Amino acid sequence: MNTANNTVNVQIMGRSYTIKCPADKVIELQRSAHYLDAKMHEYLESGQNMGRERIAIMVALNLTHELLATEEESKHQAVLDQRLRQLNSKVSQGLNTPLEIAYTDE
Repeated sequence: MNTANNTVNVQIMGRSYTIKCPADKVIELQRSAHYLDAKMHEYLESGQNMGRERIAIMVALNLTHELLATEEESKHQAVLDQRLRQLNSKVSQGLNTPLEIAYTDE
């Protein structure tokens, strides 16, 4: 893994920012900057009269909300996955246990 830092220029809201990042993370940084720029432009184009700082705060709040909601969903999914594994194990154990069936003559 290459961990040497590269200097990367990204554009956000028409401004250029120079950021150092590991060489193996450049593409992720560029994608993140592009995503942030798009989200900020959504607010800019919404017609509300907001300055750059307010737009940045609103986008940061919304992205944080999305992140926290995703983390909560992930935790919930992990609980469901664990429960499914437990049920699967019980079913497997039940299938491997011979059934005792009592036959009666009518």
